[in-house]
Amino acid sequence: AVNSSPYSELAGVPVTLLGLAFYLGLGVTALFGPQATPRFHQINGLFALLSLAFSAYLANASYQMGLVCPFCLSIYAGNVLLAWAAIRGLAETRQELFADLGGVPM
Repeated sequence: AVNSSPYSELAGVPVTLLGLAFYLGLGVTALFGPQATPRFHQINGLFALLSLAFSAYLANASYQMGLVCPFCLSIYAGNVLLAWAAIRGLAETRQELFADLGGVPM
């Protein structure tokens, strides 16, 4: 029901493709990015903010439709864990999420 609803697309693009692109980007960053550095935790945190905002949008859509999507709930939980990891990493390296944003796109 959720996949066939008007909420399943954003600007004409299926949200599943947006999610795939998001997680591929995150995976590429994790594999080839500056791991174990403050920049990695910052990039992770920025991805996490984006994912949490989009999760809130999708949760609202599910609420508006009166539906509960177990798959969606697992993705929301994963996004919360992603944000938690970023917060911990930034705290451990004593870095700020929004510091030197011009240096983020490596």
